[in-house]
Amino acid sequence: MFHKNKTQETTENGRCNLPPFCDENIFFAHTPNNLRSRDKPLVLSFHGMPGTGKNYIAEFILKNMFKEGSRSQFAHFYSAHLDFPDSMEKHTYQKKLEQEIEASIYKCHRSIFVFDEVEKMPNGLLEVLSPYAEGWKNVDGIDYKKVVFIFLSNTAQLYIRDVLNYHHKNGKLRDELKMRHFKDLPRLAFRDKGGLHRTTLISSDLISQYVPFLPIDACHAEKCIVHEINKINQTVSYNLIQEVLSNMHFEGRFSSGGCKLIDAIVLREVFMQSLKLTGVH
Repeated sequence: MFHKNKTQETTENGRCNLPPFCDENIFFAHTPNNLRSRDKPLVLSFHGMPGTGKNYIAEFILKNMFKEGSRSQFAHFYSAHLDFPDSMEKHTYQKKLEQEIEASIYKCHRSIFVFDEVEKMPNGLLEVLSPYAEGWKNVDGIDYKKVVFIFLSNTAQLYIRDVLNYHHKNGKLRDELKMRHFKDLPRLAFRDKGGLHRTTLISSDLISQYVPFLPIDACHAEKCIVHEINKINQTVSYNLIQEVLSNMHFEGRFSSGGCKLIDAIVLREVFMQSLKLTGVH
């Protein structure tokens, strides 16, 4: 299960972009006592633009729940593009999901199901999860209360950016923001097209936590850059950081791709600098 030092390591290593209130919500939900005492499955809905850490945190949860992490047979990852490409096949997909969920939970009642690109899924696809999320679903005596569902979505990314900009202009730091500042997330997730569109997962308050992933500004991009440089055992320098920043695309204050391409840019800039040092042109 989760340990505080692992949480701190993840949130301080520069790759993770969670504000403090998200740390508390996500990681407290996974303490052993909390998991044992739950009367419903844990349902997390991550929202934000690409490259802000949604997949990274989902992977982190899997690593801490299973020895084999995302490779565990009880960790299930679904992609809208790969698994649910045809909106006309929604009911077929739902039936298949039911079968796979029940088969996995029969073997391990702490199974985790991650759904990526929720906004690209057929409208209302994830309604099939509502009976499990309510906690009353019972098949052959199987307990569904320890199951974890994680939704990853770009839904509401503009809303999250606008909230951050509004409070920035009014003198509030991003680390001072609380969940109450993003109170419209459920309404937007319910309204917008995609797998959660008009589902009882939202209207019946079956989602345990909505987590807004904040866009990456230059300051947070620098932390990501330093992390990537350290990861390949290179020397961190002001010039290298600035070169990487200059090759990132910013829209206003924020990186349009979050931290997604930073690893590739760092590798390229380190390679280019090594060529200069050896005199190769």
